[in-house]
Amino acid sequence: MLMIALIGFIVGAAVVALIAKLRSNLKLTWYEWLIGVIGALLLVFSVLLIESALGKPGEPTNVVWWFLLGVSLPGIILLIIAWRLVSRHREPAS
Repeated sequence: MLMIALIGFIVGAAVVALIAKLRSNLKLTWYEWLIGVIGALLLVFSVLLIESALGKPGEPTNVVWWFLLGVSLPGIILLIIAWRLVSRHREPAS
């Protein structure tokens, strides 16, 4: 329960920071939003998965770790892609 509250706090802080950035005349396209939201959802899902797997008695199996890698790695990659797409708006044109 504490993990869900902590994730909610972190996601809320990220949304507030994003809104503050958007007020500084930064325009985002629909696909940047979509990539960022899907990446964040995959990352939150993987954190909740590992939290529930570690909370059960016994040691988590190897399948849990591979599933975590298979879900969190694409989430991290999608967040990096979204960050790079947004950061290119601020770079001066050469």
